[in-house]
Formats: sequence, structure tokens, C-alpha cells
Amino acid sequence: MAAITLEGVSKRYGPVIALDEIDIAIPDRALTVVVGPSGCGKSTLLKVIAGLEEADSGQVAIGGERIDHLPPARRNVAMVFQAYALYPHMTAAENMAFPLRMAGLGRAAIATQVRAVAETLRIADLLDRKPAALSGGQQQRVAIGRALVRDPAATLLDEPLSNLDAQLRADMRAEIAGLQKQLGATMVLVTHDQIEAMTLAERIVVLNHGRVAQTGGPLDLYHRPANRFVAGFIGAPQMNFLDCRITALGADGIAVALAGDLTLTIPADPGAARVGVAATLGIRPEHLALGETSDPSLVCAVTRVERLGASAHITVDSAAGPLRVAIAGEPSLKEGESLALGLAPARCHLFDADGIALASRTL
Repeated sequence: MAAITLEGVSKRYGPVIALDEIDIAIPDRALTVVVGPSGCGKSTLLKVIAGLEEADSGQVAIGGERIDHLPPARRNVAMVFQAYALYPHMTAAENMAFPLRMAGLGRAAIATQVRAVAETLRIADLLDRKPAALSGGQQQRVAIGRALVRDPAATLLDEPLSNLDAQLRADMRAEIAGLQKQLGATMVLVTHDQIEAMTLAERIVVLNHGRVAQTGGPLDLYHRPANRFVAGFIGAPQMNFLDCRITALGADGIAVALAGDLTLTIPADPGAARVGVAATLGIRPEHLALGETSDPSLVCAVTRVERLGASAHITVDSAAGPLRVAIAGEPSLKEGESLALGLAPARCHLFDADGIALASRTL
């Protein structure tokens, strides 16, 4: 078992709080992605697990055994860094063999393990090359191989795709996900890219200012964000947010009023809501409907059309504020054109003045 648990973990750098009472349970044999904006504590979290940084307080355990008192070499954790950190004077095989040599394994055992991992990563034909003769994706595979050859309890990957171009990033996402499933390994990957998090993870941990904003499966976070930060961070294009005011509570949900005299009732438990208070209505660009009048609708003016081929992003102005709309296909709309924009209440999210979700009932 290689489940990782962190309880009450805090880390401070002078006046800067990098981690603030972190409680996380990372499942065994799963790919967990830690995501958040720059400076939120993602890399510090990995370093604390690996023992490269010492937490100021709290506990870290793997498989139910505390490891926070152990030096890095005794934690049975491997880490893949953003810059790969390959030795330029060594071949791929020598780079992968290095941790086994340091552990005192014999030459024959090292060659066997390196070959087995290289074949899994499909780099067996590259073992005689030095890093300068390898592409970025190939260097990444060697770095991952150097981590996996030790058969660690857990593998930690710190922004492993950030140095790759867009197409190679997409290819390597699929390869990392496939490799994790093939090996049944416990992997924790850090990224600032929410698309990577959504496409890779079985479980996502969202960090913000050193605290856990929410944990859950990718679709849980997309459909049921616990707060406005997660709602805005997960999903692309970003969720639209509109100021509103709660006007009534009832068995059918929470009624809100937007600018321009538009009212709608969001189906949700009204228990935490209060009449008369300000709130924020959220709706994703892909959940707005062009030209719909069956749902409550806003009259809008098109200000920008971004045609992406198979889809398009449209920016509009409305009495309630600017909105972005995402649609499939290529629209015939032009800037300055007027249109009706439908807001289906069941696809709306509602957040209180502190940004806590009152309703997240996306269909």
C-alpha cells in the first residue's frame, strides 16, 4: 500500500505561508494531480512529501507509516523535476542506472531493471544516447525512467510537461496516464494547467494560497465547485460571473435578480441563503444558449467572435455584464449584432458574498 496522507502540514518561508494546515489523502495506485496558480504551494507540497523540505508542523505518512522524520533517501519516493536534471555526460542508460548504482546493486541486476523500464517507456533504442541527442519528450521519458527504475512507493512529478510544446504535451499526457495504469503506481503530479489536471487525474487537489480549496474527481470539481475560486479555475474558457441579489427562498430553490430586471430561480436547497443579500451567479460559457428564449434570457450585443474551427468563443455585452459563450461549429455572427442569450437555471451556480457555493447543480 502506498497511499499518502498529510495531516496538519504547514510550511513557512519567513513571512510567506507556503502551506497552511494541509490535510490531504492521496489514494494508493492512483494518479492524483495537484493544481493551482503559481505560488499556491504545489511544488512545496511535493518537496515536503519527498523530504526535500521539512514541514514546520504536521505529519506525512505513506502506507500508514510516518515518514516525515526520515531523510529523503529512506522515504522510497522518487521525484521527477521540471528541468529533468539529467547528467549531460551520461547516456540515457547511465542516467537511469544512477540511483541503482548508488543503492549498491550489481551490474547485471542494474542492466536488467534499466532494460525492463526502458521497454515499458519505449526508449530501449535510445539507451546509448546522451541527453543532447534526445528530444524534449525523450528526455522526459528518461527522467521518468530514472525515477521508476527504483520501484518507489510513490512517484512525484513537478510540472513535468511545462517544457514541452503544445502537441507534445498532449501526447505525453496520454503516455503518463497510460503508464500509471499499466504499472498500477501511486503518482502525484503537480501542474498549474487545469486542462492537464482534468485530462490526467483520477483525483484532483486544488490549492489556493497554501490551502486546499477542494478535492475530488475532475467532473465533481467541474459540475459541483465548492467555491468561486474552484469554479473559476476549473474549466476553459473560465466560468462567467455576474452580480445578483437573492430575492426569495422557496421549495423550488433560490430566486435571484440580475441587472436589467432579469430574475430566475435556481433549483437548490435554500438553507444557507438569505433574502436581500448580494451573491454571485456563475454559468459556464458552454452552458449559455444562443438565441434561446425558452429559458430566462438576456439581450446582448456581440463584441468579439473568435473562430477556432470546430468551435467558437463569443464575447457579448449585456445589462448584467460581459459574458463569454462557447459553441460548437462556426457561427455567422458579426460584431455589433444583437442576440438573445438563454440562461438555464439548472445549469447555474450561485456563490455567497464569501465565495462559498450555495448552488452547484449543473446538469
